[in-house]
Amino acid sequence: MRIISTYKTRAKTHGRRKPAVPKALRVFLTAAAVIFIILLLFDKKVRPVVETSAKYQSGNYASRVIENAVLNELSKSDEYQNLVYLRYTDGHVSSVESDMLKINRLKARVSQSVNEELADIKNYKLGVSLGTASGIRIFYGRGPTLSLLLTTRGYAQTHFISRFESAGINQT
Repeated sequence: MRIISTYKTRAKTHGRRKPAVPKALRVFLTAAAVIFIILLLFDKKVRPVVETSAKYQSGNYASRVIENAVLNELSKSDEYQNLVYLRYTDGHVSSVESDMLKINRLKARVSQSVNEELADIKNYKLGVSLGTASGIRIFYGRGPTLSLLLTTRGYAQTHFISRFESAGINQT
């Protein structure tokens, strides 16, 4: 009697077989990687232009805040009319005297006013056009505006500089 085997022999795989990654997942991961690389390259090109523009606009804004604080403080009273006294001898300036009490008071009030003004600003919106962000000169100032938020950090310090320079003969 002869026994016929109906079992088929399989090739030895030496371990488990790896499950196949679905095609949709491979396409999604590839697309995500390509988009991520494009965003990195875009950021590398655009970041310096946007930072420069943001520094310029925030510097302008800070200058306006400082100017307004100084003007508001100076306009509050007539106390600051005579910060410096000039003494004349024979029609020429012989000495310059500063009222340090008034100067220090002005310095403290201006610093306080600027710091309060900056503290009131939680977020300041800056706008950079997409053309400017691209870095291509013919597109500067064109296109939709990218909104950036400026957050304030730091504080203001005031310094007075006293300098007397000779302007020449018969000039003060």
